[in-house]
Amino acid sequence: MSLIGMYLLHSIVKDARVLSPELILTELRWSIHHFLNQDTSESRDGMDLTVCLCDEEEIRVASAKSAFYYLRGGRLEMAKGDNLAVGGNRRILPHETYSLLVLPKQEVEYVFMCSDGYQDQFGGPDQKKYMRKRMMELFERIGPLPAGQKQQALEEEFKEWKGSGPQIDDVLVLGFAPNA
Repeated sequence: MSLIGMYLLHSIVKDARVLSPELILTELRWSIHHFLNQDTSESRDGMDLTVCLCDEEEIRVASAKSAFYYLRGGRLEMAKGDNLAVGGNRRILPHETYSLLVLPKQEVEYVFMCSDGYQDQFGGPDQKKYMRKRMMELFERIGPLPAGQKQQALEEEFKEWKGSGPQIDDVLVLGFAPNA
């Protein structure tokens, strides 16, 4: 699914020159739906995705069933993604679109984007999921650290939480300072 998504994203952004995050997601949703013949097939394949574009003045974000986290004024904020997957088995309705979050770039100290693999990981003393709340607390705690220390803290926390249990999903955490 990821390879199909990458191929279609390249076509949407590079070839069709769609450059607004919410329109990129909308076009990707239609493209995957048609590519996999989801009107007539049994395919339920889809993906959760965040598209983030930064320019000199603003950060523009659209999310499909994925959260976007950012530090502003030393506090972590979360923008919940739209409850609308890219692909999947739902019929596409023409009026369904993705919302766009626009943030003044100078107000954002740090951005975190992640797959659900970290927060869905089982572990800890009771073998429970890590969960979004704990993830947000971790992001806020490591926010002031330099990038290398953020990475180290994320890796150590994950290993400690997972313990000797298996990793259940892919884990991706992306962070960047938009004004650096």
